[in-house]
Amino acid sequence: MDKFPGASYNDSVIIPVNGRRAPALERSKICVLLIELTNTFYAGVIGRCLRNWAYQDKELRDHFEIKIAVFNYKDQEDAAVEAILRSRPAIIGISCYIWSISRIRRIASKVKERLPTVKIVLGGPEVMHEPRKTLVENPAVDWVACAEEGEEVFRWLLRGHVLEKRPVDEVPGLAWRDGEGGVRVNPAPKFIDMETVPLVYAGQEPVEATRKIAVLELSRGCPFTCTFCDWGDRQMRQISLSRIEAEFSALARQVERVALADADILTNRKKGPGILRAFVKAARGTECRLGFNTNPTFLSPEIIDVIAESPSRFLIGMGVQTINQEVLKRIERPLRLERVEANLRELRRRAPDLLCRIQMIIGLPGDDFEGVRSSMDWALRVWPEGLLAFPLLVLPGSPLHKEAQGRGLRYSPLPMYQIEETPDMSRDDIARAFELAAYSRFMSFPSYRDAVLGGSDAKTPLSAIASLERWMNFLKKNGHPLIDEETARHPMQAIERFVENKSLVAATTYLTAKFASTARENPCGLMGQR
Repeated sequence: MDKFPGASYNDSVIIPVNGRRAPALERSKICVLLIELTNTFYAGVIGRCLRNWAYQDKELRDHFEIKIAVFNYKDQEDAAVEAILRSRPAIIGISCYIWSISRIRRIASKVKERLPTVKIVLGGPEVMHEPRKTLVENPAVDWVACAEEGEEVFRWLLRGHVLEKRPVDEVPGLAWRDGEGGVRVNPAPKFIDMETVPLVYAGQEPVEATRKIAVLELSRGCPFTCTFCDWGDRQMRQISLSRIEAEFSALARQVERVALADADILTNRKKGPGILRAFVKAARGTECRLGFNTNPTFLSPEIIDVIAESPSRFLIGMGVQTINQEVLKRIERPLRLERVEANLRELRRRAPDLLCRIQMIIGLPGDDFEGVRSSMDWALRVWPEGLLAFPLLVLPGSPLHKEAQGRGLRYSPLPMYQIEETPDMSRDDIARAFELAAYSRFMSFPSYRDAVLGGSDAKTPLSAIASLERWMNFLKKNGHPLIDEETARHPMQAIERFVENKSLVAATTYLTAKFASTARENPCGLMGQR
């Protein structure tokens, strides 16, 4: 098999039913290349899911050579194009997300120009909601998989259309051009039974050594109706605990982190603790961590017990979004704030070293700058080092996207569809909130966090957000701002650039110590009241 410079790939085909290696591939097989553009550290998961599902069919194993290529979405596009062309695929399938779609469009166009016979099918959340627009704007693309699940679309495309020569209008969940300038969208297939889905990692080829994070899906669907989300199906479907244990056991000794792609594993009050315990057991003797997002309303005493027993095993994102009850109603986000705060405080007491991030959203309908500021202040008081505030993304397929004009939401028409202005927040308000969010990320550094929040000998209760603002202004006044307008929109990049700039780190450390000294001498004058 050709090796792709700059990419990871499956070096052999594994039969998912019994885990044995398939016979040597024959040149007469039709080559299908499944591509994913992701971060350097992430193992590809979509290609594994599609390939394993298709290879349950013996005829598809006999007739198709399904290769998987995972490229870093930040790498040069031309290198990816050359690697793709060397594989000489007959069909290319590409998973599309907001962070990769711009590059995917260009890569698809370049590949089609040099290999006109290849058929290109796009799938994923970035194209499934707008298949007509995707086909109209991208002539290099032949088809779009627009069902919420891609396995059956992929299987039918290979078996029905390619092998059995059936017309594309019989492939469920596929969008295609009708030859008369129009685009047709076939009805979606039924949802698949999660228990019939082959395991993604257990019994399969190892995760590439360079990949440190493996994405895993334990369930599909989401029972909630948050209007900023494009999750889709509200019916929860889960795999059994025994299958979950097998996947955890396969991954814990291969990667540094298992990242769950589920909407929320803790919505199932009975199963949630079992999932966490299964991971702790599988990861024993390793450094592997489990990352997942949850609504902190679901932090039951039993869940807190499990986390508190092994806090180093978990990296948890707590989706709060805002503490404004009126805004929560507008976005249909169920959140009992009193319970959330009590749960987080108890978790903090029991597991103070837990890597936890309280997630907020900037620019929600009905929220203003003071509301965002209050939400950030609340988060910094509850979990000082764990605030992540993101801009609202008006995602295609979400209710907010459909209602954006009526709600007066102005956002970038290009991915990432980031909010720019609302009836309650001007562009300047949005920019100020972005800046606060970026500086709040530096609270993850203990030396800065302690100085900013006043230290242990502060004589006056401090407003966390006011303390952050004064530290931010102190640094800027002394000629050492940590971020600029661009990095304010990308706080994680701001952290990376800061760490790399040793002189800025030294200057910031010195100024922060000076700031803390002044705060201790005059906490009221510098820091302000809560």
